[in-house]
Amino acid sequence: MAATTPITWNDPASAYANLAGLVAGADAAGAGGIVVLVQVDMNNPHARGTGSKYRQAKYAILADGDPAGRNVWIDAASGNNLHNAVTGWILPE
Repeated sequence: MAATTPITWNDPASAYANLAGLVAGADAAGAGGIVVLVQVDMNNPHARGTGSKYRQAKYAILADGDPAGRNVWIDAASGNNLHNAVTGWILPE
């Protein structure tokens, strides 16, 4: 059996710098965006009782493109905005 490499999660604060070029024109209404894997704080009110700790979510940028807090994480299964419940993200391979 091959050795496994632990996952290194990216900080959510780095998402805009790393993903903005991939999601140009995306918005929270579901237009555009990129699906990533996220790690969620299950004690956060925005995630409590909404699924697993690791899940797919759409990363999108609201129409004004303001990097200071206008990024959104939309749960791919439920469509709920995860707000600040995301503690890490990675691109799926």
